[in-house]
Amino acid sequence: MSRRAAHAALGLVVLVTTALAGIQGARVDARILYDEQLTVEGARFVGRDLPSSLWATGEVFPRGPERLTAWLLAFVDALPGSTQVAMVGGRLAVALLYALAALPAYALARGLGTERGWAVGAAALAVLTPWLAFGITFLNTAAAFTTTLVAVWAMWRTIVRPSPRADAVAVLALVLLPLARVSHAGLAAALPVALLVTTWRDLAGPAGARARALPRRVWEEHAVLVVAAVVGVLAVLAVGLSSFTGEYDASAGFPAQHLWDQARAALAQLGSGLGLAAFVVGLGWIAGSALRPTTREAGAFAVLALALAAVLLYLNKTGNIEERYIAPLGPLLAIAAVVALARREVRVWPTAIVAALLVLQFASAGYVDAGADRLARLFVPAQLWFSRVGVERLTTVVSFDRETIAACWALVAAAVALGLAWLQRRRAGAFGPVAAAVLGATIVLGAAGGAYSAQKLRTSLGDSRGSVHDLTFVDRAVGDDRVSALAYDQGNAPQVPFVLDLVHLYNGAVRNSVSFDGAAGYSCCADGDAPGAVRIDPRTGEVATQGIVHPWLLVPSQYVPAGLAGEVRGSLVGGDPPVFLVRLAQPLRAAYAVEGGTTRDGWARERPVRVRVFGGAARRCLHATIVAAPVLDGELRWRLGSRQGRLAPGAAAFVDVPVDGAQTRDLVFRAGPVGRLDDGRRASAGLRDLFVRPCR
Repeated sequence: MSRRAAHAALGLVVLVTTALAGIQGARVDARILYDEQLTVEGARFVGRDLPSSLWATGEVFPRGPERLTAWLLAFVDALPGSTQVAMVGGRLAVALLYALAALPAYALARGLGTERGWAVGAAALAVLTPWLAFGITFLNTAAAFTTTLVAVWAMWRTIVRPSPRADAVAVLALVLLPLARVSHAGLAAALPVALLVTTWRDLAGPAGARARALPRRVWEEHAVLVVAAVVGVLAVLAVGLSSFTGEYDASAGFPAQHLWDQARAALAQLGSGLGLAAFVVGLGWIAGSALRPTTREAGAFAVLALALAAVLLYLNKTGNIEERYIAPLGPLLAIAAVVALARREVRVWPTAIVAALLVLQFASAGYVDAGADRLARLFVPAQLWFSRVGVERLTTVVSFDRETIAACWALVAAAVALGLAWLQRRRAGAFGPVAAAVLGATIVLGAAGGAYSAQKLRTSLGDSRGSVHDLTFVDRAVGDDRVSALAYDQGNAPQVPFVLDLVHLYNGAVRNSVSFDGAAGYSCCADGDAPGAVRIDPRTGEVATQGIVHPWLLVPSQYVPAGLAGEVRGSLVGGDPPVFLVRLAQPLRAAYAVEGGTTRDGWARERPVRVRVFGGAARRCLHATIVAAPVLDGELRWRLGSRQGRLAPGAAAFVDVPVDGAQTRDLVFRAGPVGRLDDGRRASAGLRDLFVRPCR
C-alpha cells in the first residue's frame, strides 16, 4: 500500500470512528454521569476567566491538573453559535478525540515493522471496539484513552531511538497524562522500567559490568529524561501529593485480593473488547516478546506494555472494576495482535498459555448480567456486548446455559489463535490470507460492537427531559442575562437537584442558587456566582435579599412558601419535575406568601391554609397545582378561593383562581379527608407551582 493510500485509509478510520460515536453523542439529551457536570462547568469557567482559570484549582477543578476535556470544551464554547450548537459540538469534539487514538496506533505498528496496510488494520482494531461508547461522553475517559496511547508511542520512541528531542517529546506526552486523568501521572513509572530493561539488553558483558555501565549509558542517552524526572518529583513534593491528586485518594498499600480480582476481570473485559482471538494473539505476542524479543523494538514495546498494565492496575487499586479504567490497554493488545500476524510471530506456547487463561476466566466470569443498571453500559460496555449479543441470543438456539456458551466462545477463540500458530509453522503460504481474514472479521465485529454499545449507552440513560433543543431553552430565552435557580431541600424531593443540575449543564446562563426564607437549599452551580437569599414577610410582603439574585429565576415544580412577582417565559415540562423560567419583576416584589397548616414540602393537613396574594395588577389569577395525597381513603374534596373540586387519590388539578382588585387578598385553601403518608405525616393535598399571573 502506498503512503498516500495508507494515510487516506487511516483518515477514513478516524472519520468512521468519529461518526459512529458522534452521531450517538450528538443525540445525548441527559447527563451520563455526574462527572460530566464538573467538566462542563470547568469549561465555562475557563472561558470566563482566562488565563488564570487554566491552572485554577478548588471546587471547579477538584482533581488537581485533570482538565484536558474541559479545555477542549472551552475551545468549542468559544466558537460562534448557540448553546445547543456548543453542546452538540462538544460531543463531536470528544468523539474525535477518542478516534484520534488511531494515529499513534498506526505509528506504533509501523515502528514495530509492519507494512502500511497492516498498520492501518492496527489503527482500526485499536478504536473500532465497544469502548467507542466512551467517545459519546463528557467524561475524562476519551482523553485518557488517547493520551495514554500517545504517551506509549513517545516513551517507546525515545527508548528505541534515543535523542534529546525524543526525550522532550516523551516528557510533553507524559505531561498530558495527568491533564487527561490525574491518576495517569503514575503511568510514567512504566518508562524507567522499559528503559532500564532495554538498555540492560543492549549492554554486553557479565552482569557486574552491565550494572556499572548502566547508569552512565542512561545518562548519556537520556539526560533530558533524567533531569525532567528529578524536576517532576521535586515539584510534586513541593505542592504535596494530596494537593496534586485533589479529591482522589493517593494512599499506598497493596490490596492483593483486589488487584488479583482486577487482573482476572481484565482478561474478560479486554478479551470481550478485542474479539477474543485477537486478544489471545496480542497478549501471547507481548508475553513472548518480553522474554525473547525478535527485535529490539519489539522487546521494548512488550516490556513497556506489561509495565504499563501493572502500573495501571495498581493505580486503580481502590476503584471499581470497570472497563473505562483498563480500556487504554486495549490498543496496545490490538497493535501487538496485528504485529504478530503481519510479522508471522504467533508463537505456540505463549499463545496456548494465554488461551488457557482466557478459557478459565470465561468459564467462571465471562458472561455478565447487568440487569436494569443503566450505567453498566458505561462501566462494562465490551462485556455487555459479548454477553447480550454473543451469549444471550444463542440461548434461544442451543440448550446450554450462559456460562457454558461464554466458555465455548473462549474455546473457539483459543482454537483460532492456535490454528494461526499452526498455520504459520506448517502452512506458511496459507497463513497470510487467513490472518488477514481474521483481522478483517475482528475489525468488522469491533465496529458493530462500537455502534451497539454507543447506541445502547445513549438510549439506556432514562434521564431525558426532552431534546437538546428543549433542554437549552434557558439560554435562548435570556440572551446575555444571568439566571438564578431556586434552591431546594433535597430531602423532600431528591429528584429536584438532578433537574437543576441537568438544566445548568445545558444552559450556561444559570449561574447561582437562591434560597427562600432561609430554607436549607441545594446549590446548583459550582462554577457560578455567590449564592443569594430572599426573605419575604408573609404579613406585609416586604422583600429582603442577600447575595446575588439575578433577574431570571429557574423554579422547579414544587411547593414554595413565598414567591416573587414575575412572568413565566419558558418551561421544560417533559420530565419529573417540570421546570419554569420566570422573568422577575423589577424592583423585586412579593407575589404571594403561604401561612397555615402545611408541611415544609407543601402537604396540607387539618387546618385551613391561607395564601396571601399581594397587591399588583387589578385583574390577576393565582395559579396552583393541587395534588391529592395518594394515601387517601376516597376522593379528595378541595376548595381554593372561589374554585373547588374533587380528585382521586394521587391525581392532580391545575387551577387559576381570580383575585379581583389591586389590593392584597387572602385565599383560603381547605381539603379533606386527611390520610397518613408513608413517613407517618398526616396530609390531604399538596400545593405546587404557585404563580401569580394574568388571568387567561
